[in-house]
Amino acid sequence: GIYVFDTEVLVRNVIQDAKDTSSNHDFGRNVVPNMVNEKKVFVHPFRDATDKQSQYWRDIGTLDAYWEANMDLVSPKPQCDLYDAKWPIRTYQGQAPPAKTVSTDGEADGEELDGIVLNSILAGGSLVKGGHVNFSVLSHHVRIEREAKVEMSVLMEGVSVGAGAKIRNAIIDQDVIIPEGFSIGYDRDQDEKLFTISPGGIVIVPKRVILE
Repeated sequence: GIYVFDTEVLVRNVIQDAKDTSSNHDFGRNVVPNMVNEKKVFVHPFRDATDKQSQYWRDIGTLDAYWEANMDLVSPKPQCDLYDAKWPIRTYQGQAPPAKTVSTDGEADGEELDGIVLNSILAGGSLVKGGHVNFSVLSHHVRIEREAKVEMSVLMEGVSVGAGAKIRNAIIDQDVIIPEGFSIGYDRDQDEKLFTISPGGIVIVPKRVILE
């Protein structure tokens, strides 16, 4: 959310909430609601400028909600359309080459495999080399190698997925290297031993973890 406060009022109410032992000390659940009855509080209805009936808002305060919001973006007709030129979303654009899909050269067994991406978003610098990506979001400089499969997942910047690896229903944090043939999201027992699993069943791989 976007908030505008009088600084003195905000500081006073945050301190007041910090002293309240019954509070969860959550901004949206405690601090702001407690101000409603005492202060001048206003809200602005968030609507798409090109479609007055369309509204999109998500609280991504949990891992499941974060994953679901990313899956919203790769749906066939997303309610929050990043490609709506009439209502552009302004954000920082890092320096990176365009995303690219390429075919393998077939050195291993003589078979050439195409890099295939369906229903997905690829940030600059991403390279899909003979792998298959579906319903996923790839951040900058993600690399998908030969015969690897990535489905229903969010891969952060610098993630590398080795040849033949499989990832499903996962959030992979920055700079994780997935070894060849490794699987995530296919064996619940294995995933529970190695990673955190959200209440909704999403496998969470922390940044820079070393997998073997």
